[in-house]
Amino acid sequence: MYRKARVAGQFYPGSRSELLQELKDRFSMARAEHLPGAEALNDTGKAVSTADAEHIGEESRLVGIIAPHAGYMFSGMQAAKAYRHLQGRRFRRVCVLSPSHYDYFEGISIYGGEGYETPLGRVDMDTEARTLLLEHGLAVSGEAGHRREHALEVQIPFLQYVLGETFLLTPLVMGAQGPSEIRRMEEAVSLLMEFFGPEILFVGSTDLSHFHSESQAADLDGRVIRHIAAMDADALERDLAQGAAEACGGGPVTALLRVFSRLEGVQCLPLGYSHSGMVIPDRSSVVGYTSALIIQKPNAAGEEIQ
Repeated sequence: MYRKARVAGQFYPGSRSELLQELKDRFSMARAEHLPGAEALNDTGKAVSTADAEHIGEESRLVGIIAPHAGYMFSGMQAAKAYRHLQGRRFRRVCVLSPSHYDYFEGISIYGGEGYETPLGRVDMDTEARTLLLEHGLAVSGEAGHRREHALEVQIPFLQYVLGETFLLTPLVMGAQGPSEIRRMEEAVSLLMEFFGPEILFVGSTDLSHFHSESQAADLDGRVIRHIAAMDADALERDLAQGAAEACGGGPVTALLRVFSRLEGVQCLPLGYSHSGMVIPDRSSVVGYTSALIIQKPNAAGEEIQ
């Protein structure tokens, strides 16, 4: 059984032709435009310029991305700023780490069916990765966290657009985002990295603060982006727990940052900042978005670091 698209026609277009055009437009905008509001990150999150990002993409191995998960009209261009760096690359496997907005459960849920379906077609489950995680007790198989969850689903059309339909999907949803769940997700990511190496890409799905004024959101979101840029998982986890920062996918992002910060030559590069008030004329109650690349630089001999 393939998990049917649940938010097609809501978060993104419901027909194949309209969705392809929407993605084409978002990628074109991400390439051509300097995202409004990104200038503010120069002092907070060290946003990477378009030219710098292109250079980074040429010489480094892309190991992960962080992308928002709102409706494409709000966060699609911000997501495209990260996903466009996958174009021309090949990944056999993709693991998407998502929060759960609807189901509460302890631990990590991996979908138990054959895969996910969107208007662009079907993506098959990575059954080898699923078996691996289940055998190590790091996830449970089922539909909890997958039935209605948009934070995971909205990433898939972007992946299909840039990678085609040949990649295998490992969809992981955190029902809670406490310390024990974060540690378990870290173990899951580390295990998948150990077994699949450079053929697997990790995607952390998160939006930032919700329903604050533009200035309040800038303070809260700037803090998250600074921690992302510094790959400071401890500070991010602490600030999220204390309410000094907000990110609905803070657990998945924290897990990725902590795992990758242990590797040599890895950097996390924020690509900008935006919020919903830049799309609709209401800056009194906004939702924040960012995206980032997680890259591993080659060593001095020009070889990739394993």
